[in-house]
Amino acid sequence: MKIKLLLLLLLVSFIPLAAVHNFTVNGATSTTIAIGDSMYFEFEFEVEGNAADFAFGVEILGQEIPIFSGNYLLFQDGGMLDETGLDGAFAGGFANFIQLPEGTTLTVTLTDEDISDMVSIQFEQLNTNYSISGNVLQEGSWIDLPVMGGLVYTIYNGGIDVLMELLNNFDLETFLAFIASDHYILSDLTGFLGDYQIFVPEDIPDVVCMTGVYSLLDINGGFIPPAIQEITVNGHETGIDFMYYFPDGDFYGIVTDPEGELIANAGFMLDNPNSSIPYFFVSDSVGAFSISLSDGIYDYTVTAIGYGILTDTVEIDGGDVYREVVLEPIGGIGGQFYGYVYNQNAEPVINAQLMVIPAAGGDPLYEYSMGDGSFSFDLANGIYGYMVSHSLYIGVTGDFEIADANVYEEIVMSPVVGTDGDLTGISEVICYPNPFNPCTTISFQVQQAGEVKLEIFNSRGQRVQTLLNSALEKGFYEYNWQGEDEQQQEAASGLYIYRLSSGSGQISGKLLLLK
Repeated sequence: MKIKLLLLLLLVSFIPLAAVHNFTVNGATSTTIAIGDSMYFEFEFEVEGNAADFAFGVEILGQEIPIFSGNYLLFQDGGMLDETGLDGAFAGGFANFIQLPEGTTLTVTLTDEDISDMVSIQFEQLNTNYSISGNVLQEGSWIDLPVMGGLVYTIYNGGIDVLMELLNNFDLETFLAFIASDHYILSDLTGFLGDYQIFVPEDIPDVVCMTGVYSLLDINGGFIPPAIQEITVNGHETGIDFMYYFPDGDFYGIVTDPEGELIANAGFMLDNPNSSIPYFFVSDSVGAFSISLSDGIYDYTVTAIGYGILTDTVEIDGGDVYREVVLEPIGGIGGQFYGYVYNQNAEPVINAQLMVIPAAGGDPLYEYSMGDGSFSFDLANGIYGYMVSHSLYIGVTGDFEIADANVYEEIVMSPVVGTDGDLTGISEVICYPNPFNPCTTISFQVQQAGEVKLEIFNSRGQRVQTLLNSALEKGFYEYNWQGEDEQQQEAASGLYIYRLSSGSGQISGKLLLLK
């Protein structure tokens, strides 16, 4: 849980594969940003169609500390946030949702084909009458000691229900919708006496905030991490303290299937008797797990993709408890749905979104095609449908069955822009802006007169609104979607699919509504 939240705290996500030139944020290589201000990223790729690796660091007292790096198909040429299309340049962004402590600089480095460029961001501190303050201490042999340099973070306007929903359904669209909806992540570093004070906006009276701490004591182990606290803020809230206690024992072991094969990344949720917020942790790459606990009885659940949910109880009574957790496969061993997404020229389609839907019911799974067009899903036995979408290509659907074996598929996508031979009779489909808030315009060219229907669906395939259902003459048309359903009620933030249908075919694509 702590690691997930730390990554979320520092996730201003970026993407993979190219050389970056002239990288700026809001037109500068060094800038100061306030909470909620727009962050507009601009840079050039070495080759059209590339994407960029990213790395984050924090600069404190002149020393740069690496924090997080990786590949996310977000800053990609012609990708989700790129307003310029597929042209070798990137321009786009979103609202700033984090604030690091005063005097701290966030460095953002993008790398494309081994060429890097960097910008630095400072953060304008809030001056408000709302704040959260307290101390962070660790249990000592004689007296309790202050924890210096601990990162205390607050998720503003986010209670336990919001946090659980975000962590349990984490994907790119959900995250972008979260940071665009008055949810900020604010932080401070503990001082010499372990003290901290986090100022929060005054926009919402009695605002609910989730506050926690992360320090070297979490990394090195040997202490029970303090529980995250849910706080209602309506002024200067003091005495919000955190204590690292010596554990009475460790709950540790391995996670396996009935054949003894180790299961990596199994998720544990362990009830915390001292808080309404449970502990979260995962097994490592070899199926091992360990968490330090005080004496008590703990209910826990364990989950892993392709396996049934296990519930059990563990009691800590002055010592360690070792356990082999065995998860039963669901409907057999299962398999992998994997392959590549190509265009008609056998070139990889990067950042295509694949949605896999279990026929037996349940939430859909999402994946993005990588730089070589590859994708993979680990699935239980069963029948599935899939939908592939991309802003530059016509959507593709299909189905398959997992039956104790892997399923390989090469998915070929056709460009959205049609020709005289395009079966749909519709071309030049453009949705702008996308992502959008509160409305977007869908424009297209009708090449052959006839009946045309334009519909909006949610990610579960349910129709939200019909924008058009009538005969059109040959020509250019624009239709505006206000982000509402048929009853003029506001649609929720998230992923939506538009579908343009004519007598001879259809075109579909994705829309991202951010509030």
